[in-house]
Amino acid sequence: MPCPSCPLCSGAPKTRHFTSYKQATDHELLTSGTASLGLVGRLMHTAPTLKDAILDLCTNQRRYVRGAVTYLVIQDDVAFWGYAVHYPGVQAVDQISDGAIAIGFNMMRELVGAAPEEVRTSRRTPSNVEPYRRFFGFVPRFDAEQHALVFPASLLDRPVRGANGELRRILEKSIAAYWAVEQPCVTDTVTRMLRARVIFPDVSLEEVASELSVRPRTLNRRLQAEGKSFRELVNQSRFEVARQSLAGTRMDITDIALALALGYAELSGFSHAFQRWSGVAPSEWRSN
Repeated sequence: MPCPSCPLCSGAPKTRHFTSYKQATDHELLTSGTASLGLVGRLMHTAPTLKDAILDLCTNQRRYVRGAVTYLVIQDDVAFWGYAVHYPGVQAVDQISDGAIAIGFNMMRELVGAAPEEVRTSRRTPSNVEPYRRFFGFVPRFDAEQHALVFPASLLDRPVRGANGELRRILEKSIAAYWAVEQPCVTDTVTRMLRARVIFPDVSLEEVASELSVRPRTLNRRLQAEGKSFRELVNQSRFEVARQSLAGTRMDITDIALALALGYAELSGFSHAFQRWSGVAPSEWRSN
């Protein structure tokens, strides 16, 4: 079942980009937060820490949303709370992601009274960055490899305002009953996980299998039963990241191949792989 109102966990293009936000009211921007998530938002408010609250969203989102993923990744004591569209060919990804990041920013302030140190957005620098500066208090890092809020991992341990263990147990039961719907297949589950991870180093079958609490051989067998392989899904995720980066940013093609952890030591390897996927070279795909 899709989330009816929250652009942070929706694959549908329901939000506006920040260049349109200058026409929006402050009320619209500043009140978009956990309230838009219904039961899941209430659950986040009862979490003991910010990390638990973020994981409440990540865990429940994958139960009912197809096409996009909210993720939390920790690398070298830095936390990345991000949002990525992984369904191929979705239009207005930058607009969807702008709205998602704005709501995530509001939720951090609402839950723990803190803001991220950096906001990254995988879109071209707009001609007018002032709407972003007014909203965040600083200019995001445009032409980045992901849409994410970036902050010290230590902040994940900060207590949530209004944490309530008793109410949390009640809400967990309500949410489990409400979202008792068909679970995604193994292919969909792995695709979601890979979309969040291929922009970071060392994505592997072993890592994904461990997170799913299965042996690598078991995961391979389940994927094969659905007509897929782990390598195929990794390549599909890399292709989608590459396409979104080529279309939405001014990142150099070499940077897309290397900085996005796409697994190619040389530009020529990435170019050949992209041509196999799309039928044209990256530069030609971007120009078209």
